[in-house]
Amino acid sequence: GVQTCALPICRGMQLINVCLGGSLYQEISVFYEESPVLTTLLPRKRIQIEPSSRLASIVQASRLRVNSLHFQSVKTLGAGLRIVAIEPNGVVQAIEHTGASYILGVQWHPEYLAFEKPAQQRLFRSLVIAAAAALQSPNHAAARAVTPPSTDQEAIAEISNTQTVAMS
Repeated sequence: GVQTCALPICRGMQLINVCLGGSLYQEISVFYEESPVLTTLLPRKRIQIEPSSRLASIVQASRLRVNSLHFQSVKTLGAGLRIVAIEPNGVVQAIEHTGASYILGVQWHPEYLAFEKPAQQRLFRSLVIAAAAALQSPNHAAARAVTPPSTDQEAIAEISNTQTVAMS
């Protein structure tokens, strides 16, 4: 079958969840009764990451500060998904597909943080490497847990090598 590689962001994460049979909280302000709702491009929201998750291995952390622009959140999970990051109040911040697919959804906007936050850069690097690996393998086994390269030079070399093989 076709290997899916995706990094759904914000509404994209919500959409993947709903398409797989999950549901959403239509308004998350009820989660913020004791603290104000943070709506910011700056990484001010603290999240806890499941240590055994793909996300933790990619960002190399069990806690992150992220930005927040959303007003909805995952309520019930879609088929094949698991929660891998939450806020202290229980709002879901990341989900992963439990099968072979590389689907890692995040509620925050890493594209606004990637220029100065290495953990956020690794999210995009990992997606590109997983997609390139999926193109090479008829079984697409390489797109499971991907360890991101530690430097930009390693990432460029790995992508260049993969493109050469994929284009042959």
